[in-house]
Amino acid sequence: MSLVSELRRRNVLRMAVLYVVAAWLIMQVAEVIIGLANLPEWIGPTILGLLAVGFPIALILSWFYELTPEGISLEKDVAAAESITHVTGRRMDFVFISLLCAAVILFAYDKWWIGPPPEKSIAVLAFENMSDEPGQEYFSDGVSEELLNLLAQIPELTVISRSSAFSFKGKDVAIPEIARQLNVAHVLEGSVRKAGNRVRITAQLIEVSSDSHLWSEAYDRELDDIFAIQEDIARVIAREILAHLRGFESRQVSTRNLEAYDIYLKGRHPVSPEVYEVYLKGRHHLNKWTVEGFAKGLEYFQQAVEMDPNYALAHAGLAESYISLGLFGVLPPNEAYPRSKAIVMKALELDDRLAEAHALLADVRFFYDWDWEGAERAYKRAIELNPSYAMAHNNYAFYFTALTRHDDALAEIKRARELNPISLLINSDLGWAYYFARQYDQSIPQFQRALELDPNLAISQFALGHVYLQKEMFVESLAAFQKAVSLSPSDLENMAGLGHAYAVVGRLEDALRIVARLKQPSQQRLIPSWGIATIYIGLDNKDEAFVWLEKALVDRLSQLVYIQTDPVLDPLRSDPRFQVLVRRMNFPE
Repeated sequence: MSLVSELRRRNVLRMAVLYVVAAWLIMQVAEVIIGLANLPEWIGPTILGLLAVGFPIALILSWFYELTPEGISLEKDVAAAESITHVTGRRMDFVFISLLCAAVILFAYDKWWIGPPPEKSIAVLAFENMSDEPGQEYFSDGVSEELLNLLAQIPELTVISRSSAFSFKGKDVAIPEIARQLNVAHVLEGSVRKAGNRVRITAQLIEVSSDSHLWSEAYDRELDDIFAIQEDIARVIAREILAHLRGFESRQVSTRNLEAYDIYLKGRHPVSPEVYEVYLKGRHHLNKWTVEGFAKGLEYFQQAVEMDPNYALAHAGLAESYISLGLFGVLPPNEAYPRSKAIVMKALELDDRLAEAHALLADVRFFYDWDWEGAERAYKRAIELNPSYAMAHNNYAFYFTALTRHDDALAEIKRARELNPISLLINSDLGWAYYFARQYDQSIPQFQRALELDPNLAISQFALGHVYLQKEMFVESLAAFQKAVSLSPSDLENMAGLGHAYAVVGRLEDALRIVARLKQPSQQRLIPSWGIATIYIGLDNKDEAFVWLEKALVDRLSQLVYIQTDPVLDPLRSDPRFQVLVRRMNFPE
């Protein structure tokens, strides 16, 4: 009898397949329990290690032992006529099919089931532009975005972020389907018609579960009253939703919050319609999330600030434009971040309850100042002022990542995704959080989900390249990096990622060719010293790697905040020079 036939007869092959499926299920259940119970990170790897050790033991036992009606016996002691391995095999097949069904159900649940929506939740859709001029679309977008921001001030209410809510703009999608994708219980929709100095705003609040209109209203006002209209709508919606909610421990809670909300509305800085329109144009361009959009947005915000120096939101928009241009490498960090910080401090001087300004201050302290305690205070304050501020949760997650607090990071980024479920950036950032936590098998499907939302998302292809490289899936890694470069050839970090992969797989000439290209000075972009350092790490040239990491530190590149956690830097961690770099960044003990 051949070895393969004997393995089949003794059910060794069945045991191997059965063990793998059972081990996968155990790991999935363990991951859920660890997350819910907030257990230490080491428990997951420990369970995986025990399962790995148990695999060969299970195979050895199935080879040497056999299950008989009298119990477990050595295989050599069982007569051929008395052997019931075929019966045991059928039983194992039944167990295997049962486990496989459970695995399919668990996979489907993890991928598609997001649970019932929070009762205290709303999505503000982009109001339809009913004006005669299509160019007035920025105004209708601005009205709905302002309503969204006003409602987000209510702590009891979960408000879906702009990018997710506005993603259905211009699409023929039914309200129940929108609510399902955004996982909300209420939807606000409406329209804006602007003609001269007159504006008509219609709005209706829909309860999705009953498909009923809780409230609707139309407003005809002079444009001078635009803020009063927005505040009226937001106040009525807040009261209407809270009046229909169940499960409050005390109605006084909602009453107290609404009183605080009214105080917030009354304390807002009055702005002329002309300044407000310029501000809305700035937001319209900034939200495009392109270099051109950042630059154009900066122009409009600067104009709004000049027209009304006391308009805190315009200052915040201007600061955000500078940070965005710095992140994209258009401005050097030592120019972008200090400018942004000075503008943010002015915004906070004008309005210290502006969540956007606190979040931007946190970003500057985190990515540039390396003021870890100050950054955390600012993130907490931003979230306290606006619990539905998805990007504050998102960036706070990366603060935790930088400090290797991965459980906290994952909790924050998952909250951000709840608030902005179809954001390309946040879905991709969740994959990064898994990557930095070394949970590569969780990060891959997350980046793939982001690519389902947008197949041309270069940052997710770039990220997949790094994950595949850590898993030694070299063919897939090169393909992902090459795709990222083809999608965004002007992004030098994509090119550096490809160079790092070339170096790791041994294509040294290709890696050095990319290094030479990245070292060429450019008036448009800063030399990507961090990326060049990673290529030299792949080439096992530690001396050059430290030279370029030193340059990255002098330039204060934002990637340096991940120096303690980025797997790419692992080959350097035992070098004394590496610890010197870490100490210079003043990480908390």
